Amino acid sequence: MPKTVELQIHVPVSLENMGVVAYEKLIEEQLSTQEDEIAQAMRKKRQTFMGMGAVLQQSYTARPQSTEERRSMNPKFFSLEKKLRINAIRRYKFFVSQYWDALKRWKEGKRDAMFPAGTYAMRIHSGVSVSSA
Repeated sequence: MPKTVELQIHVPVSLENMGVVAYEKLIEEQLSTQEDEIAQAMRKKRQTFMGMGAVLQQSYTARPQSTEERRSMNPKFFSLEKKLRINAIRRYKFFVSQYWDALKRWKEGKRDAMFPAGTYAMRIHSGVSVSSA
């Protein structure tokens, strides 16, 4: 991790007549307003805010002490309608099955292996053939 990172902010074309100093002041004011609103909302919920000093003292490899309650549903697929959710899971499993079959053939040297529609990285990086439907 780098010790510092430089963030370059450019004035949008629509605000160029404002000038850099005035634009920086506007950004600072808007950030301050948002921070105040968030802090106020957290106080209402009796939550605390760490602040920049505490955040900077944390290790970037640190993990939360508490854990979230595990859910029974896979968040990859969500629908209040059970049939839609089941259909999405079936389509995904079918895609994965077709993808792994095509990848196996491709690794065996069969470069004409047809990957399922939706294959992205292999198409971009390896130029594989992808089904249109």
